[in-house]
This record gives sequence, structure tokens and C-alpha cells, in this order.
Amino acid sequence: MIETYIKIDAFSQRKMAAPNGDKLNSSPRNMGKNDIWIAATAYVIGAELITSDGDFDHLNGGWLRVTKFKDERV
Repeated sequence: MIETYIKIDAFSQRKMAAPNGDKLNSSPRNMGKNDIWIAATAYVIGAELITSDGDFDHLNGGWLRVTKFKDERV
């Protein structure tokens, strides 16, 4: 888990490629520490990451399957 945390952080800072070989094509992303832990956990257990914001968009495909949830009631 800690190794994955480090790799996701490095990928987000454009210092390494994703497991599938993709590189971050945009500017570096500063992720919050808790968001990195969430992403690392989802990656390690092979879970889909469901979110309502864009904090994980850059990880979609290369690291995780990220799905946006929009509450239509709001």
C-alpha cells in the first residue's frame, strides 16, 4: 500500500509513468494526502473509485477506473 501511495504521488507530479505506461500529459497535480490514500487503496484492492469531484480524473485508465457520481437531487 505504501509503495502504491508513493507511485501515485510520483505519477501525479509527472515523475513516473502509470502501470500501463501512460504518462501524465497535463501539468503536475498536487493531490491531498487523503486522496492519495484513497486512490492507493482502490488500486491495491482492484476497486472502482466512485467520486463526485475531479480530484482523481488524471488517474482514470492508467491507475484506476474512476466513475463520477452526480446526485440529481441536488
